Amino acid sequence: MISKENFYKAIEVLGFKRNGNSMIWSKCFGSLDCVMEVDMSENKPTYPEKIQSDSNTTRNFSQPESYVVFICIAMLLDKGYRPEHIYLEKTWALGHSAKSGRADITVYDENGNNVLFIIECKRAGKDFSDARKLLFEGRDDKQLFSYLAQARSAKWLQLLAIDYDEEKKDIKIFEEIVKSHDDENVAILAEKDESILLYKNASQAEDLFRVWDETYNKKTYKGLIFGKDTTAYKIGLRPLRKKDLSEFSNDDGITNSFLEILRHNSISDKENAFNKLLSLFICKMVDEKERLDDDEVDFQYKEGSDNYFTLYERLLRLFHRGMDKFLKEDVFYLEDDYITRTLNQYTGKQRKYLEAELKQSFQRTKLLSCQVFAFREIYNEKLFMQNGKVLVEMVELFQNYRLAYSSRKAFLGELFENLLNQGFKQDEGQFFTPMPITRFIWNSLPIERFINFETRSCPKVIDYACGAGHFLTEGISAISDAFKDHGFTGEQEMTDEEISASFYGVEKDNRLARVSKVALLLNGANEAHIKAMDGLDHDVNFLGEKNTFDILVANPPYAVDAFKAHLERRILKEFDLLQYMSASSKTIEKVFVERIDQLLKPFGIAGVILPKSIMTDEDAAGIKIREILLERFFIHCIVYFEGKTFSKTPTSTVVLFLEKRETQPRASSLLKDSVDAILSGKDVADWSDKDIYSKYLKIIDVEEAVYQSFRTKKAEIEELKDNEYLSRYVKTFESDAEIVKFRNTKGFKAFSKADQKALLKNKFYEFAFAIERDKIFYFSLACDNHVLIVKAPLDNKKQKEFLGYKSSDRKGKQGVTEIEGALSSANRNDNKKIAWCVKKIFDDDFVNNEASLSYSNYVHLPLLMNFSKPKFNKVIYNVPVSSFKLNSKYPVETVGNLLVPIAGNKTKIDAEYILESGQIPVITQDRGKFISGYTNNEEVITDLPLIVFGDHSCCFKFVDFAFVRGADGTQLIKVDENKIRLNESGKTKCARFEKRNVQKSGKTKRSKNFAHTTL
Repeated sequence: MISKENFYKAIEVLGFKRNGNSMIWSKCFGSLDCVMEVDMSENKPTYPEKIQSDSNTTRNFSQPESYVVFICIAMLLDKGYRPEHIYLEKTWALGHSAKSGRADITVYDENGNNVLFIIECKRAGKDFSDARKLLFEGRDDKQLFSYLAQARSAKWLQLLAIDYDEEKKDIKIFEEIVKSHDDENVAILAEKDESILLYKNASQAEDLFRVWDETYNKKTYKGLIFGKDTTAYKIGLRPLRKKDLSEFSNDDGITNSFLEILRHNSISDKENAFNKLLSLFICKMVDEKERLDDDEVDFQYKEGSDNYFTLYERLLRLFHRGMDKFLKEDVFYLEDDYITRTLNQYTGKQRKYLEAELKQSFQRTKLLSCQVFAFREIYNEKLFMQNGKVLVEMVELFQNYRLAYSSRKAFLGELFENLLNQGFKQDEGQFFTPMPITRFIWNSLPIERFINFETRSCPKVIDYACGAGHFLTEGISAISDAFKDHGFTGEQEMTDEEISASFYGVEKDNRLARVSKVALLLNGANEAHIKAMDGLDHDVNFLGEKNTFDILVANPPYAVDAFKAHLERRILKEFDLLQYMSASSKTIEKVFVERIDQLLKPFGIAGVILPKSIMTDEDAAGIKIREILLERFFIHCIVYFEGKTFSKTPTSTVVLFLEKRETQPRASSLLKDSVDAILSGKDVADWSDKDIYSKYLKIIDVEEAVYQSFRTKKAEIEELKDNEYLSRYVKTFESDAEIVKFRNTKGFKAFSKADQKALLKNKFYEFAFAIERDKIFYFSLACDNHVLIVKAPLDNKKQKEFLGYKSSDRKGKQGVTEIEGALSSANRNDNKKIAWCVKKIFDDDFVNNEASLSYSNYVHLPLLMNFSKPKFNKVIYNVPVSSFKLNSKYPVETVGNLLVPIAGNKTKIDAEYILESGQIPVITQDRGKFISGYTNNEEVITDLPLIVFGDHSCCFKFVDFAFVRGADGTQLIKVDENKIRLNESGKTKCARFEKRNVQKSGKTKRSKNFAHTTL
């Protein structure tokens, strides 16, 4: 702040000179024929005689703000304000009370008749901050507005503080300038809308403050009085030039200002408002891109010369150019000279077509153009004017800031995230990936292997469901950091703009495609390619040929109802998986896995978020997608997340870190020869065949001599019953409905016993070999694959510590707050995080650290698959299958053998139909309530008792009364009471069963020792 110690330094900046060795500084304002002087020995200022005053308070420096007043007067005189038009400490009545207040500085217009502006001076620092806060909250007795009530001619009010910058040896101004006269366009709008308050209709301080608050959203200005290009008495908004644009700071409160504009204009549709804001961002970005530093920008409200129509027209031109430049989308737009050109074109006999052309064009204009910036619905002039007021406020909110950069600016990304959280509703199957997760995935990928630092070439990257662009912006940042780590800084820096040229984003939702592009623009990634199209489609003109991408990162949509019906025919032909899916299938995420194979080049890598069920689904499509994964990719790491990962859905997810196998030839083609060799019954001579064979025998726990008799078909069926593994084939074969039916046919019974035995033996080996061939083939594919398994804890608090962030949906606190976590950090090469371990695994470099010890296992992939049963569904578990075997004093049985079908109704109802009272209880998976509500639905569940299981909450509820279940995630379990008898509390009475996959319940203790498990 200005004090006696630095005051003389501040005035010397303004041209004051010290008189010899005295303590007097003075300055002559020649054109105004006046002098200002200060005697620091007496602590006394001397102002020009023509400056009037109602008090002597500022005639000395007894009050600290008097230093600010003195400097302010000097600056006014420097600008050319005449001393006779300046009034010190003019006395004004304050409100309705008998009190009076003195305005520090009152300045009259050039005729000296009317007050032009009033200045209230404060010390820099806390005094100014407190005064500013009181001004905006209306808790300063409305001091400035009380002065305004007495001086209604005043056009401006200024709260001012001045400081001296010791480092720059210059004066620093802090100010808030309130425009205290009405905007002409708002005044016109008020003629049609009586709810709009105007200054001209207000007389009391409270009313004037309310106008500033409700009509003008407490808007303030800077630089209008003391700015470089300002002129005395000619206060107005200067033309805004590109060089005038400033950077955002965290203190600007843009998000709150955006919400406040919506609030005081009674706009409740935040999502529509956010979409319109995106359109404005596109306008601003293209405007900045096309302007030189000294050019006046088009993205501004030119007060005094603009009306709502001219502003709208200028923005529409920018939008047209921006959509073409950034999103390659056409926007219907009529140029200003359209009518002239059309009239000139249709001459003579062609004039008869003129009317039709004009009608068609203006009809399209009405339909297509008027809603581009419609924060509220527009269908008449009054509504257009009301929307115009909102549009002006939105433009003014952003016009003074710079958005376009060639590299990432963290504050812009944070601003956009805040606006996104406030203004975008996540729809069916779409959940934005938290930034810490996108960073973890990128930090886990060995991106350096795809960067040529010598030629400055970058990997070709795609996100085929790019949503809000989080993966793309983070990926560009990751590659930028890699270049910096290799010495590309300063003039050699690789800009985000250059890096983004090899990034591609595809998004089916047109709105989200625009969100993604704007996010990239705000992060300096202007050259990224974004297109609104189906992520399962392949546009060769946009993406290039298939199998050309180095890196794929994505969080594709999950659980989309009947998605097959909406796919174009040509897309349906492109995916083998679709033939395994019904018309009502919802698991679109599985098709996106097959799409990875279409996009990546051999040895390309991927990090993809998917539902955890993709590893265990046992329907035809679930089995097929794991076949695709095993045949076409190395699975380097699987990270299992729990319900706290995505705040908008409790779905448990996994991240698959994949590397595409060689395709010429495919490993799957070569390994079929090995399978044939093993099952041919001949000697396994080839070293690779022998290695596969020995490891396979180990995993199925069968001695070589026993399996030799099986693979040579020498063993009789009865002999195979002595081996635990092979006996399962026999049991399954003999109970097969087709075999039972065959054995009961007259034709079969007509054969001799020996012939019957031979027939059944042939059929058995045909049955068993088909399954064994499948098992050995996928075992051999998995045999050269070790997997890092990372599992998040189940406890909510520990999940946050694992993830490194916490989510909030609280009003005003929405979004993600980062904390220290185990997964990753801002340091991309942090060798203390799990991401470091994952990255090393891509190079088969198994390392561990403190973070990985707590959450990870390194396992040979075949150990995560169950080869022991005849039904081979390729499920990939998150613990070795051998650990499923339990040592218990009780009989151990699989759950499936303890359950029986449920008879009668299995009625589900959606949450919206659950009532607070009714005839029938509703049981959901809610942990907090046994009964979640009621219904009057008469189709009750009556086959009792039952256990209701929540597949998200992992909650069990024993129910022995008629009920209806909630539709979301509830499963019904009915036990065979001949094997297990339940008492009233649902506990076992005479027997106990233990779930085969007990590890999945989270009840077992996880070892703190990092396990490396292999065959």
